[in-house]
Amino acid sequence: MDGQTLRFSKAVIAAGARPVDPPIEGIREAGYLTSETVFSLTERPQRLAVIGGGPIGCELAQAFQRLGSGVTILHRGGHLLGREGSDAAQILHDTFLREGIRLLLKTKPAKVSLTPDGTRISYEKYGRQESITVDKILAGAGRAPNVEGLNLDAAGVRYDKKNGVIVNDCLQTANPRIFAAGEICLQHKFTHMADGAARIAIQNALFLGRRKLNALTVPWTTYIDRPGDCSCGHV
Repeated sequence: MDGQTLRFSKAVIAAGARPVDPPIEGIREAGYLTSETVFSLTERPQRLAVIGGGPIGCELAQAFQRLGSGVTILHRGGHLLGREGSDAAQILHDTFLREGIRLLLKTKPAKVSLTPDGTRISYEKYGRQESITVDKILAGAGRAPNVEGLNLDAAGVRYDKKNGVIVNDCLQTANPRIFAAGEICLQHKFTHMADGAARIAIQNALFLGRRKLNALTVPWTTYIDRPGDCSCGHV
């Protein structure tokens, strides 16, 4: 804070996270959308590439396909929704194919470049080099904790750039006077998870509580629609 010194008895780090920058040559120069910037679009892209077949990528892929975009998902894994069971992933796979979404699984995007016809994505699949050309790219491949610029080392707080601030089950950092909550320290980066963690951190920091993160029951949902699931007959 411009050289200002803050003195505290207890503190909570809650700097959040941001969409991951895809490690793909040329993608930053070509431009891409994230789960935060996609909602600023004022026109529907005719051709949309979604990089990443996790919850964010799948939810937005189906939404844009139903809005009339031609959607292609490029995913490194062998099936969509890698954290879910294979049965659920297969249902999603079949639904997307029926709706016209193109699925490129076991696919590694290598380079992005601008052409007169649009944005070209060169990728490797089964050892072959191929490419597709689209109007927009949406990167839905996860989130990274905002640990840069906080000078955590000076405060004795352990962290790494991938997983964020390291905490114990009471959300206490390596500095016992400093706690953390939210996406900067949690494995599951959900809004409701961040809310529950914040409550635990505040209670433990201010009221000498010993509430533990592993006591939480954490539901999660990927918002995908499969026509015919509703027993009332509505689609």
